[in-house]
Amino acid sequence: MTEPDDTAIDGWPDKQLRATANAFLGLGADSDMPEHVRFLIGVVRAIHNRHQQEAGGEQAPAVFFSQPFAPPTIAADDLSSQPMLDTGLNELGGNLWFVGPVVRSGLGFRFDPWPTDGDLFDQVSGDLGLGEVPAVLFEPRSDPPTLRHYPSGFAAPDDVAVVPLGGEDIDLDRVLAVIDTAHAAHLQTSQGGPAAAKLWQNRSKHYPVSDAEARIQFILRVALQGAFPATVVREELPQSAGRLDLEIEEVNAESGTLIRHALLELKVLRSFGSTGSAVSDADNRAAVKEGVSQAAVYRDQDGARASALCCFDMRKAPPGTECFNGVRSAAARKKVRLRVWHIFPTAKAYRAAQA
Repeated sequence: MTEPDDTAIDGWPDKQLRATANAFLGLGADSDMPEHVRFLIGVVRAIHNRHQQEAGGEQAPAVFFSQPFAPPTIAADDLSSQPMLDTGLNELGGNLWFVGPVVRSGLGFRFDPWPTDGDLFDQVSGDLGLGEVPAVLFEPRSDPPTLRHYPSGFAAPDDVAVVPLGGEDIDLDRVLAVIDTAHAAHLQTSQGGPAAAKLWQNRSKHYPVSDAEARIQFILRVALQGAFPATVVREELPQSAGRLDLEIEEVNAESGTLIRHALLELKVLRSFGSTGSAVSDADNRAAVKEGVSQAAVYRDQDGARASALCCFDMRKAPPGTECFNGVRSAAARKKVRLRVWHIFPTAKAYRAAQA
């Protein structure tokens, strides 16, 4: 019996590319994501699939609301049901769409003619009573077309993020800026919310939980997937040289190739284990040294465009960037970016470190 050729099946170059293609077709890669991230991913995919069709160039804007039912102010006879909204075969422009977090099906309400921007916001927030429903506005008339995400709804027009539709370069500076934001919001101190508090087994004694790295990894994956919804942010990918932590991938639909924008190796530096056992400086230095090597080897083996070693320092007295003493030359030679973020058990500890 002939073994299948994994390098050329259905036009896809390798197994990982086909796995990513499957994820873009919605086979569950985002099933553990929060609903607002799944909503963004779903809208991007629906628009992306529409534009892959021969006549898929939308001319009119569209609005997607993150709720699968229309308001009572819209008569049922004025709604069109689309059970396969994500196929790319349905015209999206000129409609208000009411969708669930996976954006497979939807109810459409057609605006004809499409109102001015001011009237659109007034009608959505006023007449239709949808001002506080999270929404994404697709604007094809700009160059390039844009997506505008309103997480608090149209009633808060200044609370908006422009979401990339894909196809542009995602360099390390952009990736690390997302991590900066996620760190400040969720990791820096236990006041960052439930996720940050769950990083500590015993905050008063500086004992991290045993799986701190896995928890940080998931927080970063959610943040990166939300920032770059046209990509797939993969975690724990097996390689012959080991298992990489995070990689940002994107399928180029025109060429059928996989773009691996960035690879991130994560390390958590500790003073203690979860049970209070001391972790030596030598152990932490060894982890950083290993991380530089892993980031370079995994990047080269996977063909990623860039890589970074991301250290999260949970030690009792984090020494800043001194954790990279002894590896800077090797990192520069291997083209691995070095960054460290400090994680404090309490806001008081954070203030003391700042002082």
